[in-house]
Amino acid sequence: MDSLKRIGITFPISVSALAACEAGLEDRSHFEIVIRENRRIRGLFSEALLGFGLKVIPSQTNFVLVRFPDPQRATDAHAALEAERIYARRLAGGDFAECVRFTMGTEEEMRRCVEVTKEWLKRNV
Repeated sequence: MDSLKRIGITFPISVSALAACEAGLEDRSHFEIVIRENRRIRGLFSEALLGFGLKVIPSQTNFVLVRFPDPQRATDAHAALEAERIYARRLAGGDFAECVRFTMGTEEEMRRCVEVTKEWLKRNV
């Protein structure tokens, strides 16, 4: 909690958000379910994108970093996802110029993301 309070200057965190965070961390059963589901969904999502020939950076987090063939393809894929109201993060600089960062959602959300990416790839060979 101290760490969260220290970064609050840059990223304001409400008292209710801190309380929810603390409750979530104390509920061990819930915590383990979230970790297990995140790992499972991340694996399904990563395997699907690998199957499309994209490079997926191995992750132990709640997000997956996907490397496209070049920066323009990453930008175009990102735009196509946003057009479908799927919001990933475009990492446009430095070593990550070809990357898009996908935060894990529900299995249904990530399947939709896979389908939109698949359709975009078909149209943009």
